[in-house]
This record gives sequence, C-alpha cells and structure tokens, in this order.
Amino acid sequence: MVQKSLSQLWMYTHFINGANLVYNVPLVRYHLAHKLWSFMNKGISKEEQRDMNETKTKLEKYYHLYNYMIYCYAISDLAIGVHKNFQCNAKYLASSIWRQSSETTYPKVVEKYTDLLEIYYNLLDQSTDVWKAKIEKEIGYLVSFLYSYLELDTIQSLKETSPSFKRFENDKHKFFR
Repeated sequence: MVQKSLSQLWMYTHFINGANLVYNVPLVRYHLAHKLWSFMNKGISKEEQRDMNETKTKLEKYYHLYNYMIYCYAISDLAIGVHKNFQCNAKYLASSIWRQSSETTYPKVVEKYTDLLEIYYNLLDQSTDVWKAKIEKEIGYLVSFLYSYLELDTIQSLKETSPSFKRFENDKHKFFR
C-alpha cells in the first residue's frame, strides 16, 4: 500500500472492477473477526488462540493503515477544493465570475488554506517515517502549490498570526527548488 500514491489507492479501492477486492477483503475480515470474536474462540487450543490473536492484530494494523490512507486522500481532496476556491477569485479566468459566492471570497479561502496547513502538519507530526515522506511528497506539494495563490500582504500577515504558516515558511525550501 505504501508504494502507491494516494490517488492510486483510492482508484484501486473504489473504481477499478475486481481490484477493489484487493484492499477491501481484509477490512471485511477485520469487521467479521471483531463482531464474532467470542464465537470464533470457543473451544480452541492455546496455539490456535495465539494464531487468532496474531491474525486479529495484523487485521487491526491493516484497518488503521487503510483509514490513514482514506484520511490522507480526504485531505488532498480538500486541497483541490481550496484550489478551486482560489480560482474563483482569479481575475484572469473569465468563467470565475459565475463561481463567486460568500464562501469563495479571498479572506474565506485564505482561512480554509490555513486550516488545511494545520491539518497537514497535525497529520505529519503523527506519522511514521514512511508515511511522513509520502505525505510530504503528495500533500505537501499540493499545499505548496496553493501557496503561490497568496498575495504578498496576506503572506506577511499570516507569518505573524498563524503558527502552521510560520512552520510552512521554514519548510517551503523542500518544495520550491
């Protein structure tokens, strides 16, 4: 799972016929084992009990890994939504006049961007090294791409008010080379 990108994992899980079973079957087994655990452990030997516990532990790890992947994809989906909101304020796009609303005003979009940065850094802080590199590569580049939509005076005010934005200012050399 770790070798695929977040969008590939999402596609494999939801849209490719037959391939979605690859990632969903262990989840079904996890839920069945969780629901029927006492029934499945009646009258079995200690060795079988140990094997059942090891299997349950592996399925729990897979369940958490899968939920982690879904959460990462939801964050990247949120970043795409913020990007579309930034585009609603773009004067150079003729179609942006039809997409303006109270939720796509520049201050609201900047607020969404800072929330996205906070979510990104919370996830990054809780990640293992393998996932940290993956999140930085995929979601970090989305966040840094959105940085290019910010106006200079907004960047200055965010440096003073947002701790997650300050942290991004220190990390942005990873994305802009």
